[in-house]
Amino acid sequence: MGPDEGVQQVLQTLVGSLPGHGFAGAVWVRSGIFFAEARVFPRHAMSESEGVVETIKVESTNHAAAMDLLEQEIEQRFGSIKAIVWLKKEP
Repeated sequence: MGPDEGVQQVLQTLVGSLPGHGFAGAVWVRSGIFFAEARVFPRHAMSESEGVVETIKVESTNHAAAMDLLEQEIEQRFGSIKAIVWLKKEP
């Protein structure tokens, strides 16, 4: 076990848009497991929802797979992604 075992390290962040919604999130690794999470929120005034509409979380043993799984879950729950930008964390 190395000194970073169990320590969370953010690898990438993301921002994106859906019809009527936006989302932001991150991918991180802890103990060899990659976690991806996005929080979906309304992009304009909606009648009853304010703030975060839903938090979507996935995990995988592979960085790229965690990113793909997160995008798939977002699209499954909210429809086609209009735009997405993955940003790498600066060292």
